[in-house]
Amino acid sequence: MEFVEFGGLRWQQRAELEGDEDDPFDAAGSTLAYQPTERHVAIQDDRGRLIASTGMLIVEVEVRAQRFSVVGFAEIVSEVVVKQPDGYAPMPDRTMWQALHPQATWRDGIVTVHSLPF
Repeated sequence: MEFVEFGGLRWQQRAELEGDEDDPFDAAGSTLAYQPTERHVAIQDDRGRLIASTGMLIVEVEVRAQRFSVVGFAEIVSEVVVKQPDGYAPMPDRTMWQALHPQATWRDGIVTVHSLPF
């Protein structure tokens, strides 16, 4: 197996990852709009076939009037609301981000994402 990094997920790569699953991301019924991710990291098997992938995107969030940029991978237990075309809406999915600014700390309180989620 090999770790690979690349830009946006092409339709061929998406098809390879999703296979014949009807709802591989458990998104059926979701009404949230999402923005495309800018970068992906993946694991491919010995034959070069993608077997797992995650997208990365830098977004700005606000917690109790403190704004900072984030990218994944620490679970957020507070309520998260995300920008949508018609305002802000609660994010029903498990949310994981990592602050990019060393002085930024997660404070208790609602997390507001000032962009479409990814």
